[in-house]
Amino acid sequence: MFIFLQHKDIDKKKWDASISVSINKNIYGYSWFLDAVCPNWAGIIKEDYSVVMPLPSKKKMGILYLFQPFFSQQLGPFFRSESDAAGILNAIPSRYSYLEMKLNTFFHPDVSQFNASNNTNYKLTLDKSYEELFKSYAYNTKRNIKKCPSDLIITNEFDDSQAIDMFELNKGATLSNFKKESDIVLMKLIQTLKERSKLEKWAVYNKEGRMMAAAHFAICDKERIFLFSATDEIGKQARAMFFLFDQFIQKYSASGFTINFSGSNDVHVARFYSGFGAKKEIYQSIVKNRLPFFMRWLKR
Repeated sequence: MFIFLQHKDIDKKKWDASISVSINKNIYGYSWFLDAVCPNWAGIIKEDYSVVMPLPSKKKMGILYLFQPFFSQQLGPFFRSESDAAGILNAIPSRYSYLEMKLNTFFHPDVSQFNASNNTNYKLTLDKSYEELFKSYAYNTKRNIKKCPSDLIITNEFDDSQAIDMFELNKGATLSNFKKESDIVLMKLIQTLKERSKLEKWAVYNKEGRMMAAAHFAICDKERIFLFSATDEIGKQARAMFFLFDQFIQKYSASGFTINFSGSNDVHVARFYSGFGAKKEIYQSIVKNRLPFFMRWLKR
């Protein structure tokens, strides 16, 4: 039997214990991660917490709706056996007039009642020597790495706000859906990850001490989840992001670690990820609009 719980009624110790033993565990489902990206999230559980599913929500003009929080690629239910989660989507309360959710890779429900679509993710397991991993790079990736200036260096100590500012002034300025709110969420999430020793960050500088590119990774066991990155036109010309990931792969080669690139549906971004030998995975997005007809423009 599935039970809906308000945020205040969730036993977070039991919730996180359930996530940690789930076959589809990911960092996005932990209560502390959810607290950082969507305070007052609710959830659905089985009585024994053997299945848990977060329900991040917002209100707009008094309308309560489910949404996918910033920096949370995949949610949906977490379970020890997929059969235990059968029917859980039907347990989402009708109080949510609109719902949008990105399900995790391991969950394959009947989505006929939803507007469903596929998304792509890319992962690379670093279980071979660097030389072997490099052989799996695409020709264009190898070529870009060879064109990197010889004076580029990697550092793990830098100002997070500098990287965010770099993103805002470059990539962020081109995104129609970019919101200042995402910066606030990111800074809170970065602080949360730091406090739990679950953050790894890399930046590329040139010999003059200029930041060329930066990347933040969340740590979940032996997985490094690509959370956020920034570069500018000078960094692009220097192929700084190619340099960063090649150095990252070189450091963790033969470790058994996995790089979770966290997307993307954008063909150019996907080409960049797959160029390092990363393999594609599919996960689903579902949408259901229960708004009255005259209010459906709110979620166009």
